[in-house]
Amino acid sequence: MNILLLGASGFVGCYLYDILQAKEYSVTTASRQNGNITIDLSQYSQYKEKFDTLSFDVVVVAAVVYADSLPESLVNVQIVTNTLEYFSKKVNQIIFLSSLSALAENKYSNVYNYSKYLSEEVIRYYTVNYSNICVLRFAQIIDINGLSRSSQKGFHYIVDSINSNASLGVYSLNDHPRSYISVINVCDVILFAVNHRILGFHDIIIKPLLTLKELVNLLIEAKGDYRGKVEYLDKEALHYYIPESSRTFQDVIDACQLKEYLVSFIKS
Repeated sequence: MNILLLGASGFVGCYLYDILQAKEYSVTTASRQNGNITIDLSQYSQYKEKFDTLSFDVVVVAAVVYADSLPESLVNVQIVTNTLEYFSKKVNQIIFLSSLSALAENKYSNVYNYSKYLSEEVIRYYTVNYSNICVLRFAQIIDINGLSRSSQKGFHYIVDSINSNASLGVYSLNDHPRSYISVINVCDVILFAVNHRILGFHDIIIKPLLTLKELVNLLIEAKGDYRGKVEYLDKEALHYYIPESSRTFQDVIDACQLKEYLVSFIKS
């Protein structure tokens, strides 16, 4: 099986590439940097230039742009459009890494959420004529191994404070539950989708959902010998509603244990 991984140098892509390599998949990487193929995925002409002589069975789209402005975030929509326009007739399966934020109540006031929502609308347009498309909506992806994206700085702050036994200030989310998933579990789900040719739209939620306070307590429990002071600050923080999943890879998700993941890294 020949796999093309778009965005291999990104947050999820770098992990996924290592796992695919370890399992001896035939993988070609394409990215703005550090890929087998250097490409600007927002430019359709480069798809023809870079891929016309190559053949793939599966395309995994892990490329994403995180930005604070709408024009920059709309690059995500262009990447999705270009990938579908070029590969829809050429491969057996296209897997898009989406986000539950595409369904968020604040999708019209958050540029990243809005770009994911628009991207899914483009995908739905193509599903009218093509049935080889898979969309995996993930929750907040966590990683405490130093490779997390910029939006995860708050999580690193919590982990670093716990590891150093420092005083820890946490912005309250008023106990709104959120879903978290480790980047390793994300890769497990993607591999499951590849190996079983999963198609359609899927919400990937590890239950039970946790509030920020519960997540911090779980981290402290994982650390075991934490002596720092935890202060919960009553300030507004970004949160979104996580809907109940209508379809999940339950056999995969049930095996994803967040606590064991945290313990294995935070004690290392």
